[in-house]
Amino acid sequence: MKGLSQLQQLSVKNCRRLVTLPELPTMLSKLEADNCQSLARVSIYSADHMNSFDFSFTNCFSLDKIACKNILAYALLKLQHYSKGLRNQMSFLPAVESTFCCPGGKVPEWFNHHSSGHSLVMQLPSNWTSDGFAGLTICAVLAFEEHFYESGVQLKCTFHFSTQGPDSQALHHCYFGGSAYGGKFLQSNHLLFGYDPSILKAVIRNQLLGKSKQVDIRFYPEDMNEDPLPGCNVIACGARLLCAQEEKYLDFSSHYGGTSA
Repeated sequence: MKGLSQLQQLSVKNCRRLVTLPELPTMLSKLEADNCQSLARVSIYSADHMNSFDFSFTNCFSLDKIACKNILAYALLKLQHYSKGLRNQMSFLPAVESTFCCPGGKVPEWFNHHSSGHSLVMQLPSNWTSDGFAGLTICAVLAFEEHFYESGVQLKCTFHFSTQGPDSQALHHCYFGGSAYGGKFLQSNHLLFGYDPSILKAVIRNQLLGKSKQVDIRFYPEDMNEDPLPGCNVIACGARLLCAQEEKYLDFSSHYGGTSA
C-alpha cells in the first residue's frame, strides 16, 4: 500500500481475517475500518502531507496498544502540518474538520487538560493567541451500549469563552463524526479526537476571543438530526491548545493512555 502514493480513501469493513494494515500512504485522507475483529497492527509511513483527515477504527477491539499509539501519532502529525498551513493562510487548503476514532477508554496524556464526564474548563494563558495559535484539539471517550445507529453519530462540542467587557460569554460550536458512522452497531468505549479550523478563524476574526481567560468545553453525542444519541454517554474528555510552531509532537510511547474494550 505504501506505493499507492495518490490513494486518498480506503474502506475495510467486516474483514474478520485482516490482521495487519500495511503502511498508510501520505495523501490518505479518509480511512474507515469497521468490525475488523482480528485487526491488531497498523503500520505508519509518513504524515507530512497537508490535508484534513477522517480516520475511524470502530469495533476493532483487537488493536494493540502500539497500533493505537501509532495511528494516533500519525493523525496528530498530519494535523500539525495541516494546521500550520492554515495558520500561514495557504489558500489551497480547504478549512474542514479532522476526526480520528478508535477503541479506547482513557484520554491520552498528550491532551494536557482533561476531566471526567462531558465537560471541562480550560484556563487560558495571557498570550495564548500570540504564539502561533493554530486552534484547539479536543478528545472525548464515548461509552456505547450496543446499539444500531442508522442515521449516523456526531459529537457536538460547545465552547464558551469567558471574555472581558459587557459581553462576558462568547459561544462557538462545532461537530465531529457524521453520516459515515451510520448503519453500524457500536459498542463499548471509543476514543474520538477532533480538530475544527473554524475555531482558529473565529479567534482571528474576533479580537475579543483572544482576551478570554478560560473556555468551558462541553460535549453532546447526537444523531444527524441533532437529537440526543441513545445508548451513548461521554465519560471523559480532554483538550489542548495547538501551536503551529511546534516542530514535533511528544513521544506517544509515554503519553498514550491505553485502550479498554
